[in-house]
Amino acid sequence: MVNPGDNEAANSEATTVDKHASSAGASNEAEEVDTDDQGRALLLNDAAPSNDERRPGDIELAEVARVPDVQVAGGPNGDLEAGAGGVDAAKRKGSPIRADGATKAKKKSETSADDEERGLQFAGLTKDELEQFAKDPFWHRLRLILFVLFWAVWLAMFAAVIIIIVLSPRCPPRPTRQFWQSPFYRVEVRSFAPDPAAPAVPSRSGSLAGLAGKVDYIRYLGINNFLLGSLVKRESSGCPLDFAAIDTSLGSLDQIRALTKRGRKKGFQLMMELDVSQADPAWKLPGAEGGSEEAFLPDSTKFYRMLSRDGQPAWSGGLLHTPQSACNSLNTSSARVRRALFDAMSAWLDAGLSGFSLTNAAFLMPKKTNMGKDNIPPAGSPAPSDWYRTDPAAWLNSPDGANFVRSARAFIDAEADRRGRELALFVDLGDVAYPIRFANLSAATFGAHAVVHTGLGRPLLPATPAPDGGLRAAVDAALAAAGTGSSGSFAWASNWPYLRRDSSPALAVLGLTLPGLGMVYYGQELGMSHVAAYRLSANLTSYLTGADSTDPASSPMQWTGSVANAGWLPDPADNLSWAGDLSVRASDIRSANLRKLNASGYSDSNLKLIKQLVGMATSLESLQWGAAAALPNLPADPELVGFTRKAYRFPAVLVLINNGDQVYTVDPSDSAGGSSGQLKLLYSWGSASHSYSVGSQYKFSHLYVPSRTALVFVVDG
Repeated sequence: MVNPGDNEAANSEATTVDKHASSAGASNEAEEVDTDDQGRALLLNDAAPSNDERRPGDIELAEVARVPDVQVAGGPNGDLEAGAGGVDAAKRKGSPIRADGATKAKKKSETSADDEERGLQFAGLTKDELEQFAKDPFWHRLRLILFVLFWAVWLAMFAAVIIIIVLSPRCPPRPTRQFWQSPFYRVEVRSFAPDPAAPAVPSRSGSLAGLAGKVDYIRYLGINNFLLGSLVKRESSGCPLDFAAIDTSLGSLDQIRALTKRGRKKGFQLMMELDVSQADPAWKLPGAEGGSEEAFLPDSTKFYRMLSRDGQPAWSGGLLHTPQSACNSLNTSSARVRRALFDAMSAWLDAGLSGFSLTNAAFLMPKKTNMGKDNIPPAGSPAPSDWYRTDPAAWLNSPDGANFVRSARAFIDAEADRRGRELALFVDLGDVAYPIRFANLSAATFGAHAVVHTGLGRPLLPATPAPDGGLRAAVDAALAAAGTGSSGSFAWASNWPYLRRDSSPALAVLGLTLPGLGMVYYGQELGMSHVAAYRLSANLTSYLTGADSTDPASSPMQWTGSVANAGWLPDPADNLSWAGDLSVRASDIRSANLRKLNASGYSDSNLKLIKQLVGMATSLESLQWGAAAALPNLPADPELVGFTRKAYRFPAVLVLINNGDQVYTVDPSDSAGGSSGQLKLLYSWGSASHSYSVGSQYKFSHLYVPSRTALVFVVDG
């Protein structure tokens, strides 16, 4: 029998044991948790590679996201439960990490349980359910409609593209243009610029080195083609001695090569004038022994008292001498002479030149110069005293001379093909000292790319007969000669070595807007004017004397207003010995020099106007290849000129020039290439600047044309 006290003691002891057991269990469970944590730590340390073993892409342990610490508490049944972070979180924190940094995936059941607890469980459609939707009529129709709609839109867009291409206007045709169809700057090398490295002495003259230093100035004008005066070696008489040799006082072939090489890089071309009408009496055909009778023209009409261009007898010593009496006329009909001349031209092309302008082409004499009974003066009649009074047109521009030019053109074309670059051949009739007849000047007659035309300028001789009809007659004849086509075969020169310098921009406007290409003579852009009394030193450029001398057109380029040397020497008081007496040009040097015109306050200077004209001539399609037509119904004034240029599907250009003293109002609405709309002023010179503003719009009808003015409009509409 059990004592109740013993039961109470036993119960108390059992309770104590249970409490100890409970405490021991809790302690053991805690120890297990600690043991698990230590195991996971060891596992993490073992799994983590050392710094030496770590590969790209491995994850540093420090980079693993931290998980809240596990808080353990007893459950109502004495079991352990996870607190704030949960046991699962503790397990996630201690989950093994692979060496490549990826974490071990959860079990699917655990993920589902978590999703159910958060209410975010997602279940996709089964295959059977998807098949039911695919066979549903609504979705079937929707897919069919979208399919048909896509292809219908695609085909409609494709058809629209085809219709736009077919119906849209084609791009305006642009003819292939070569370098020589743009404006040229004609340079007299000796008179243009000195070598900056040469000693500053009175004899300092122009050279190729000086030209090389001024190339950027010429290109500033917008001109990328240079026509150089002849560089051929000459005797003291002025006659060519070796057509393949350079005048060493002007430079060397190496300087030509350097300049042309620079041109190929920078985009400019160089051509040179070449006189093949005459040669020094000492010139011999290559390989010829003794004399060169075949090289020169014999006297076949001794009884014909013809004059050379310098007023001396054209026949002496059994040979013909023209245009210069000290030189012998070349027999360009001879195959051997042609071969020698072409070999010399080839040597210059080897140096990099892009072509030639054959000067004195009018003096290429035929082999037989007997012009018939009508050209023989009566017996006993005095010899003519003036060149132009002999009417030299009877034997100038001979068919034999034209045949030589054609053969030279064939040679140039063959060389262009062989060398793989563009070459050009121009023809300059030369100083015939009387108004040029347009009928003798077509490029087709001579076979050249272009003919230099000086009919717009004024001859040196004041007594030379002037063409009737004034400026309008000259322009009308030029338009008729150039034709209504767009090609244009003339190189227009209003200032030239054998013309008077004319500072009027009106002539420059014509030269750069008529069909063909414009020639700007050095100093023309400054407005350098003609001074008849000026003379250079002997035997430099002109073989003519008196009023016939070409020296006034070969005066030094006026870089500054220094009267003594025009800026050629550092000391403005030093004189240029080769340039003669520049004091006779004092007024012109002071007013027309580059330093002054470049200064501020000269916005309407010749320099700016020429630059604007060149810019228009090289950018407006109608001025490049557009057909020309004279304006009808202009007032009857020989100094009032008007014409249009129109290229197919490009805006027309209207040119109006009033070189007289009267004021007019004209209506060009019936012209301008049949266009309508408004006129936009591109250029104005003279008193028109007070009535017009460049860039403004004006109506076609009733255009006011002041005296001494030039206007250039583009049809905007």
